[in-house]
Amino acid sequence: MKIAIIGGGISGCTAYLSLKKHLPASRIDSIKIYEAYSTPHSSDPPSTNTNGSKDATSTPTPVIGGGLGLSPNGLRVLSRLDQSQALVQDIVRSGYAISTMSLKTKNGKVLADLDSTSDAGPVPEVFLSDSSSHEQNDDSSTEMRMNMIASSRHGLWKCLRDRVPDEDVITKRVEDVTPRPDGLNIVLFDDGVQVEVDLVIGADGLRSATRRGMFRTYTEGGEERYEYRPQYEGLIGVGGFTPLLPSLKTHLKPGTMSLLFSGNGFFGYFPSSSSSSPSTSTPSPYTIAPPGETLSWWSTYAYPSPPPTPSSISLSTITTDLKTRHANWNDPIIQSILATLTVENIYPTWTSPVLKTWEKHGVILVGDAAHALPSTSGQGASQGMEDGEALGMFLAHYITEGREGGGEEDVVRTKRILTHAAKHYIELRKPHVEEILNEAKRMQNNKRDVGWVGEMVMYAFLWIMGFFPSMVSRKSRAIVNYNVTDEVKKVMNRNQEG
Repeated sequence: MKIAIIGGGISGCTAYLSLKKHLPASRIDSIKIYEAYSTPHSSDPPSTNTNGSKDATSTPTPVIGGGLGLSPNGLRVLSRLDQSQALVQDIVRSGYAISTMSLKTKNGKVLADLDSTSDAGPVPEVFLSDSSSHEQNDDSSTEMRMNMIASSRHGLWKCLRDRVPDEDVITKRVEDVTPRPDGLNIVLFDDGVQVEVDLVIGADGLRSATRRGMFRTYTEGGEERYEYRPQYEGLIGVGGFTPLLPSLKTHLKPGTMSLLFSGNGFFGYFPSSSSSSPSTSTPSPYTIAPPGETLSWWSTYAYPSPPPTPSSISLSTITTDLKTRHANWNDPIIQSILATLTVENIYPTWTSPVLKTWEKHGVILVGDAAHALPSTSGQGASQGMEDGEALGMFLAHYITEGREGGGEEDVVRTKRILTHAAKHYIELRKPHVEEILNEAKRMQNNKRDVGWVGEMVMYAFLWIMGFFPSMVSRKSRAIVNYNVTDEVKKVMNRNQEG
């Protein structure tokens, strides 16, 4: 079987590692990742795109972006993909463990502290030997809570990319994908060259060429029609990284991400590095270390359609607007960030419409190509990882089950197996992700302009939430504790019993 993964970002690399782990080697002819930008091992993020401009909408997605949170459900996927735990250790080393989401007013008054850890569970042995050197989340030595890891997008991606052999990553821009019902699927590149493969995994993000190829239709006059274009949510984000001054560390509670709300936007920040030395301690997602020397920050606020681009508004204008917007926010860390702020990129909030399916004739979508989630969800990276693991497990199960083809031609038998595996993958993943999307869209309304009265109402609501943390976090804890491996096994067992 020949497999092409379109896109070498977080979802694409996770899908590759999952396929390598789960699929029988005897059934794989090749697995290749096709990525438009050169991404060798340990590459540094480029300062410009191929046109020489700093356009966040066209810069290579694997190596740009600000901070993100990788929740315990996503970390557990990576823990299972690399049972030595070296991958998880590298990710922890590149970021900072977060146990608490602190919701605050624009002046820094705490309204509610929400637990962002998983329920207590078994801990891999490698993380137990050094557990006493850090603050613990649980009294048990073998059952502990796993923290979220806040990291730069590039740092997380780099840890994954470094585990994919360079010979399996081909630098080519995909122009089009053609799903074929009775033959090999076609991947066409912008230089006119094409390859034919059994399975195409579209991990090419928001503006997915794979998705476009799956759903494109034509009018009688030959005009292209495509209904699943990205949707602008009326919000933009700016953010970056800044040194954490020693004088400000007293304002940071270890293991805490601060989320500040007001009537004219939102501001968040968290330590993006740990002060613990990797040479003297084992990086662990189960422990909290003192903050390091850098801080990640971001601001989100309403911006009317069409969304801004570097060609329609200068970054200096965005910088001035941001400083004005947050000028009277009396949080010392925010004021320190604003004092040296220079905006280098803007990130409009986009989502993709809910798709009717994620598969067509052996072309299957994962991650943002299937379901672009707003940053409010805190689950974009984690859900892409769950997709990759679930798809790898379903493919392995049905490929092994369908080994004896009963006389069918190889391409027909393979197509049938892929379609069957994808059916169960979609039935499991699609409802789960759409529930997260709906909740995230509801929550992101707190980042829009609501005026002074709306601000007071919002503060009152968040303050009341603080008295019922377990009730408030019930939905988020279900997501954080979700074990996609267990859910896949349940589907397989039901099918066998049926």
